[in-house]
Amino acid sequence: MGPITRREAIKLASALGASLAWPGVLLEAEGAAVLERRDLFPHGVASGDPRPDSVLLWTRRPPESGTAPIA
Repeated sequence: MGPITRREAIKLASALGASLAWPGVLLEAEGAAVLERRDLFPHGVASGDPRPDSVLLWTRRPPESGTAPIA
């Protein structure tokens, strides 16, 4: 196998970038299941203040029994 050409390097970099951009497609292909831990955040997640480049997310996690609240 000889040295890689510039064109082949660009093709490989594009394929790698595309595979990282859609990780859900790869996970679904492997049959990996998503496990939600609703017991950790029973109040859910809220969002607000959407902007083109950001969004504000918040939630509340109740303290575990016998522990002090976490700020």
